Amino acid sequence: MMGYLVEGQRFTHLMRAGLNSEFRRLKAIEGGVRNIVYQGVNPDVNMQLPAGNPAKNNSLLIHMSILDSRGTRTNVCSIPVYVQPKNVSANSTLEAELSAIVYGDNSNLSQYAAKGDISKTRLTIQLVASRLNRQSVDQSDLSLEKRQEIREHLLATLVSLPVREEWELLQTALTLEWVTRRRGELNEGGLLKSSRLVDQVAEETQKWSVASGGVGDDLLTLTVQSGSNILEAVTENGGDISREAAKTVVTGATKALDQILKTKLHYQLLDEGPIVRDSGFTAVYATKYKPSNVPPIGSDGARFILPSNMASLLAGQVHGNSTADVSCYQVHLMTFRKNPYTYGSLNEVQTEVPSLTVYTCDGQEIIVQNLSRSEHVDIEIPRKMEEVEPQSTYTLQKDQMMLHQFNVTDRHLEQSLHIVIDLERDIKGRAFPVAAMISYQLSPTPNEYWYKKVFDLHDHTLQLFLPAGRFNETGMYYLALVDANFNAGKPRKGEIRKRNYGLKMWWGECLYWDATGDTWSNEGCYTKPSSTYHSTHCSCNHLTAFGGHFSLVPNDLSTINIEDFYDLNENPVIISFVGVIMCAYIMILIICCLVDRHDYKASIIHLQDNSVTDHQKYEITLETGARKNAGTTAKVSVILHGEEGISETRELVSQTGQKLFNRNSRETFILTLPESLGRVWKVQLWHNNTGTSPSWYLTMVTVKDLNTGHMYFFQCEKWFAVEEEDGKVEREIMALEGDLGFKKILWTKGSQYFSDHHLWGSVVTRPCYTRFTRAERLTCCLTLLTSYMCLNAMWYRPQTLQYRGEFGLLDLSWHSIVVGILISVIVVPVNLLLVFMFRRSKLRHSKTKSVNEKYKSGKPEDTSNDSSSETSTVQPIMTHSFLDQSLVHWQSLQEWAQKQWEKRVQRSMSSSESVKPKRDFQASEDVSSGFGDCLSQGRTNVTSVCSFQDNVLEVKSRNTVGVDHAAESKETSEESKANCRSRPFLLPFWFRYIAWILCLLISGGCGAVTVLYGFRFSYVKSIMWLQTLYFSFMQSVFITEPVLIIVAALYTAVRYTNDTSILDDRDDDYLDTDSISEWDKASSGYYSNSEQDEVARAIAARQRSRYLRFARPPQEKQLIEARKRTMKEKKVYALLWDILSFTALFTLLVVMAFGKESTSPYYLNQSIKSSFNGVGHRSFSSVSSRSEWWAWSQSALLDALTWNSNQGQQKHLASGNSIILGSVNLRQLRVQQEACGIPPKYSSIAKHCRYDYGQTSRETSRYGSNASWYTYIPEGELDRSTVEGRYGTYGGSGYVIRLNNTRGEAYPQLRSLEANDWIDLQTRAVIVEATLFHAATNLFSSVKLISEFPATGSALTLTHVTSVYLYKYITVWDHVLLACVVWPRDTSCSVD
Repeated sequence: MMGYLVEGQRFTHLMRAGLNSEFRRLKAIEGGVRNIVYQGVNPDVNMQLPAGNPAKNNSLLIHMSILDSRGTRTNVCSIPVYVQPKNVSANSTLEAELSAIVYGDNSNLSQYAAKGDISKTRLTIQLVASRLNRQSVDQSDLSLEKRQEIREHLLATLVSLPVREEWELLQTALTLEWVTRRRGELNEGGLLKSSRLVDQVAEETQKWSVASGGVGDDLLTLTVQSGSNILEAVTENGGDISREAAKTVVTGATKALDQILKTKLHYQLLDEGPIVRDSGFTAVYATKYKPSNVPPIGSDGARFILPSNMASLLAGQVHGNSTADVSCYQVHLMTFRKNPYTYGSLNEVQTEVPSLTVYTCDGQEIIVQNLSRSEHVDIEIPRKMEEVEPQSTYTLQKDQMMLHQFNVTDRHLEQSLHIVIDLERDIKGRAFPVAAMISYQLSPTPNEYWYKKVFDLHDHTLQLFLPAGRFNETGMYYLALVDANFNAGKPRKGEIRKRNYGLKMWWGECLYWDATGDTWSNEGCYTKPSSTYHSTHCSCNHLTAFGGHFSLVPNDLSTINIEDFYDLNENPVIISFVGVIMCAYIMILIICCLVDRHDYKASIIHLQDNSVTDHQKYEITLETGARKNAGTTAKVSVILHGEEGISETRELVSQTGQKLFNRNSRETFILTLPESLGRVWKVQLWHNNTGTSPSWYLTMVTVKDLNTGHMYFFQCEKWFAVEEEDGKVEREIMALEGDLGFKKILWTKGSQYFSDHHLWGSVVTRPCYTRFTRAERLTCCLTLLTSYMCLNAMWYRPQTLQYRGEFGLLDLSWHSIVVGILISVIVVPVNLLLVFMFRRSKLRHSKTKSVNEKYKSGKPEDTSNDSSSETSTVQPIMTHSFLDQSLVHWQSLQEWAQKQWEKRVQRSMSSSESVKPKRDFQASEDVSSGFGDCLSQGRTNVTSVCSFQDNVLEVKSRNTVGVDHAAESKETSEESKANCRSRPFLLPFWFRYIAWILCLLISGGCGAVTVLYGFRFSYVKSIMWLQTLYFSFMQSVFITEPVLIIVAALYTAVRYTNDTSILDDRDDDYLDTDSISEWDKASSGYYSNSEQDEVARAIAARQRSRYLRFARPPQEKQLIEARKRTMKEKKVYALLWDILSFTALFTLLVVMAFGKESTSPYYLNQSIKSSFNGVGHRSFSSVSSRSEWWAWSQSALLDALTWNSNQGQQKHLASGNSIILGSVNLRQLRVQQEACGIPPKYSSIAKHCRYDYGQTSRETSRYGSNASWYTYIPEGELDRSTVEGRYGTYGGSGYVIRLNNTRGEAYPQLRSLEANDWIDLQTRAVIVEATLFHAATNLFSSVKLISEFPATGSALTLTHVTSVYLYKYITVWDHVLLACVVWPRDTSCSVD
């Protein structure tokens, strides 16, 4: 009987009943296990069947049997049916259909359960599970969460069903296996319920086994499979399951498997075979033994060897009952593919996990623990590899030592190290013995090593085993493989000079599962030397679950020439570099000291027109910019404009003849006046445009009222030059008031910080007004550089890495860049400390002369007094001599009274009155164009009157005014002091000596360490050291220092946006401010001169006053002429500079173009072409058809690619001079085959058309039978260049075949290609590609042999050979060429 049904479709079967005790059983087979779908006495059965086996056309075999009351079964018939999988209807979804079956009171599952039809309830669960198992998450609309929810509901329903008969137990086990088959769709709740179910099945099995007399094989298989599914689900979903739930599930599942095995063995005889089940994730092995028989116990690669005295061991270790029968014992071995104990240390175990439990024959557990060392249990734990792990192959040269560097951590101290070395076996000749050496931190030497083992000459597999505890220290270790005799003796004929070997290194550890602590532990277990790469061998003093830790040892390879151990490696590179640096430092230090002495301006300059009788004093500071040619040789004049008057013209010159206003300098002058100008709101400056370089760039002017302490800031940042900007040499600068703005402060402080605080650049641009001298800056730079050298040497000293590059200068790598940058950052704190000590240490000024020695004539010494010059030194305008008192008459008294009246009127005016009316009121009449020497309106110059009595009154009046003015300005002085920034903290002067000592100690110590380490460096390591030193230096110059400066400037600009006092950055300690007080003290002896001298001084003062009164800036006509002259000179200099630059650039261009010129590439190209064309064979240029190309490739091509025509490896061309790098490739480019658009009557002539090669016509689809030969590879994956042919341009894609490495393998390969029509009518080009290296000329050659097959059917050949220098810089001359290439060539300049 055969019929076709649909899954879930009901059918009625009529069966007549016999005896009342008879019943019928129907079974359906799926997966080899019979499923009981019905058992009972009802002759009419309605049931639903699951889908059939898809592998057998969805077939299902129904067996019908009859059992009598004694259990005798009679098979009636077997009916095959075909049950098609039920598809989801068009108007529904899988989720909706399954929900209708599973959820709700009206669902099939609920209705069957309510009716008490347990059998149909289980069948319904099987149907739902079957549909879920057939479709994955990606193939249906059911989400993973919904699937997990349905499975959990099915398991909950299955748990609630009772087991009343033995066949229901089997049905429950089968249903459980179906529901748990998809491990990833079991959530935490589902796992807990499935664990409870498998435990229930095991208990019910023990119960029903008493009546049936054993456990059926189907029930055992289903239970093991269900338990395996549950355990595998825990390993896959370990991250989504809580620790407690995972522990409950794993413990329950393993206990259930152990229980059912115990029940099965209980009814098994001693001599019966073992129970073996393998469910994929879990493999079980159970059997019985006599105590005298202790064979190895193994399953699925895992193996246990119990102690030989098992009888005596069992007699005293029966748990709970020492009198139990131990005439036999049973063993349960369960092997898990992965670690199921996910709630422990999951990453500790990389092997399978076998678990062995021993019981007595009556089922009592035997605790095996605390065995003596001689009674240990030996265990073999396999390691299943998911993929084949490649083995690294190395070549050991007889004259070299191979160093494999590896790291040992604290965790490795508890593990054993396994090393397996497989030497090449097929060697011809006399081999040399190999020795393995291990050292700590430093590479081993013939006399210094930590571990050494010499292997026999005939050994091909060398094994090293270092047990746990053998390593005592963590850090870097070296494994060295070397000739055992260290290349001793003379070379002998037939001696092997190299041996190929494969290396495997791994850390191993034996672990057991500690159930009490829920962790993996190694206590009581140790790894045996017999462990292999695929299996861990352990020896333990107890029985439980075991696992093995396995981790490959990453190692870095390097080599050392054996001769280096016997010859000192005295590398002069580093010691020469250090010597050059020190010599350069000494020479530059001398220059810096001379420049520092020249720039030293420790005293304030008193203007020669000052008078000791003047009450008011101003300190004027002018800062010259750091731009090119910013200093001036011209004479600078100044006029101060205040709210209460205007000063007379003053020339800013030094009485000692010192050159002022140098580039990036700061000059401070003391200007005295009879009375205060009030608030200074403008400064008027100009120069006379004389000297060799009159151009002047002024950045800042600071005026300080020494009487009140108030400071005024005037920011300029402009040129006083006829050839720059607007061409002016006179400027009026307004005082800065209020909010200066972020941008202005950032620009001002930023430019100042870059010239003063950039350590490397400030050696040249250092302002002359700072206490941090050039010599000190240069010493700090030396300290930085030597620190870089030392740290780089210390970094590379223990390194034994194989550096890239073998010829000349090494290629740059990120390793060098990162190391250089890190070292530069490390030294920053030391640099900041030294700079801070130099900058903040007070200066120790030399003792000054006494007042009487310094002012012998009652005034400052005058070293340059030339009466014939307009700028000759003259005496002060005002004196207190008897003769000078006659110069002022009663008119001075009137002027004084008028000025006092003006002050009182101004005090009564509103504070909101603008400054400009005051300025106009005072300077509108007597001051012409802003130039003059009057102090107030209507005032007459005091030197124009020659009355002795008037001068006396003037002096008295000035004293009175001074008292009033002091009282008046008291409030202003206090306010200025409150607003003034606090001066920086200064260290005692002796801190400067400490800084010098530290610099010398650091520089000397670092230099010595660098020389000591670098003396033993190899050439390669020295170059790497120079590279990292270069990057450390560049990091400091262009990144670290600028970043610190920018941060400081930004902070200053943000912090002091509204504070004008930030512009005052003068070093009070640097200037000798005592000169101001000395000037005041000198006035006490200024009256002791004779009247004749005083008359001469008065006349000179009058002449000086007259000269200054008419002193004016150069006229516009003079400036125009000067501008024309200066521009001509500038153009001449620019022309000369362009000629010199062009000459230098042209010289460099000629050297670069022809310095490496050689005829070698041409002759090498010709030689290579002749090699491939063939000598005495068919020439490549004569190939004219496909058959001729095959004949050429199988003869001349193979002759050219091998050293000889025998079976030698493909290494050289036939000439023997060029080495073939990599493999030789054949690349084919094809076109598509299309239908020809021709009239039908000519279709028999040509059915397909194949056009010329192009981007649109090229073929990319696979053809032929061999997947690798006939598969198209695009340009992105192939990485080939475009080739120009006669008939087209061929890109870098195509069908590529790599020729085998020997002639014996390449020839049949070409023959096979020819036989399989690799080249056909669609082929348009075949390119033979090879890369060669010619050691004699250091040339790399790219060879492309192009064979074009146009649509006409012929063949045309073309040979492309290009030879280039990839390693260009090897010799000294090559390095000279490199210097020419990197030499800065930006010499362009612009001339207006």
